[in-house]
Amino acid sequence: MLALATSPFALPLDPFFCPKINTVNNASFSLSLDEYTRATWYVQKQQVNSYQPAEQLFCVTATYNLEGATVPLFGGTVVTVYNEATFDDKRTKVNGGGTLCARIADESQPDKLSVAPCFLPNLLAGPYWPVYIEADAEGQYSIVAVSGGQPDVPTDGSPFDPSTYKCTPRELGINNAGLWILSREPVADPAAVARAEAALEAMGVATTKLLPVPQGAECEDAYASRFLKPRDCGPTADGQGRCNPTATAPPAPSCAFSNNPLGQAACDLATAIGTCQ
Repeated sequence: MLALATSPFALPLDPFFCPKINTVNNASFSLSLDEYTRATWYVQKQQVNSYQPAEQLFCVTATYNLEGATVPLFGGTVVTVYNEATFDDKRTKVNGGGTLCARIADESQPDKLSVAPCFLPNLLAGPYWPVYIEADAEGQYSIVAVSGGQPDVPTDGSPFDPSTYKCTPRELGINNAGLWILSREPVADPAAVARAEAALEAMGVATTKLLPVPQGAECEDAYASRFLKPRDCGPTADGQGRCNPTATAPPAPSCAFSNNPLGQAACDLATAIGTCQ
């Protein structure tokens, strides 16, 4: 077997050999946005990326809400994204990017979302693809694996042996980066997480860089101050079953990048012209 580390010619070609992955939609399954956004997701394992370093991967949650958000130059469906995390004390909130917006460019492919701060157009959004999902007998989703687009970073094996060759999404950068396993329960059944990891491996996606994310009782203080679904849901006037924060109106997109000077500069500009606060 040809070892990647010993071949000066293989490395430039390696990304081209990375397996191409598919999102969850197929002939027998179509992702339901209503179900996907019904309740908060709790991250069980994830890779680091430029906006989520290892020291900020505690009590990580993702709450998606259909609340009529809009983004520049786009008239399609937009899902408001409330990402929350803490530092290792499980109390101090991470302020890594404020409210985000997930966009569905093609309504026939709701499983191919692109995500960015709400003041940015789709051109600057990055892929967020559910690639594995489990549902219970009632059709409620229970666990999902999400990739930040096509994996293009080789990690294991040889491009000449597809059975061993694995790639992963990038750990550096904001777009085309990230790998997550999320559960509806704060602490998932380990067997379900293992199935998600096995499914990723079967696709040729390496899971060796996934880090466990603490959840559950130790995160109760963190959960208490967040918008979580269905805990904070109530009846709505539109009859669509949409859930809004307990405040009278959802907060406007905020502009805060604690570790990204370039992002903060864009935020400051957007604030000046009134696109966000």
